[in-house]
Amino acid sequence: MVLVLALVNGTITPPVEASSPKSDFVEIYRELAKKVKSILCVTYSPRLGMAYNAAAQAKEMLKGELDKVTIEIINSGTCCGAQMLIALEAAKTAAKGKRLAEITEMANNMVTQVSQIFIVEDLYYLAKGGRIGKARLWASSTISTKSLLGLDASTGGVIVPLTRAKTKTKLMEKMLGIVKERSGNKKLHAIINHANVPHEAEELKKRLLSRFDCAELYITPVLPLLAIHNGPGCIWLAWYGED
Repeated sequence: MVLVLALVNGTITPPVEASSPKSDFVEIYRELAKKVKSILCVTYSPRLGMAYNAAAQAKEMLKGELDKVTIEIINSGTCCGAQMLIALEAAKTAAKGKRLAEITEMANNMVTQVSQIFIVEDLYYLAKGGRIGKARLWASSTISTKSLLGLDASTGGVIVPLTRAKTKTKLMEKMLGIVKERSGNKKLHAIINHANVPHEAEELKKRLLSRFDCAELYITPVLPLLAIHNGPGCIWLAWYGED
């Protein structure tokens, strides 16, 4: 998933979602350039796929043709909910009438502030898709456990193993402990993503609300592609603490 934001006289337009081929970015940039002068593209981590490079190549390819349009590309260092939080903050900043340079600076700062952890029921899917990162050793284990993984700028944009447990319930408790450890008593902005387990997402939401002051807390299904790569039943939690 890639979120492309466009500014029209200081007002954000609805985000456009792009896939990874360079031709997709060329098409989107050209279409947006008909009505805007500033474009901000927030991509998932380059360690997960080709979107960042494709977005940059499309920008370079259109030099001269779109010389009156400023395009900025941000590597979120992550994906999914954490990427969404960065894009949401960019949209809020744009709505305040800030210029593209200020929005880009804010979004780059957000990259280092957002945390993301997630539970997968079986590492088979990540291993098969080649996106398992540093959790590869766990994939060869014969022990039947659920895995808690991390993926954000602090992990270098690659998936890292955090801990394992027999049940998701235990891993949800681990999740809440990590949130407390990283954000303390700060007010949270958070997104829960899930692959067809809305009841478990609601349970995680309930636990978060019982222990933390949440300024924002959203639940949304993961995109089909993420569900394929992470397997059924995965649950993602992305957040940052408000200063």
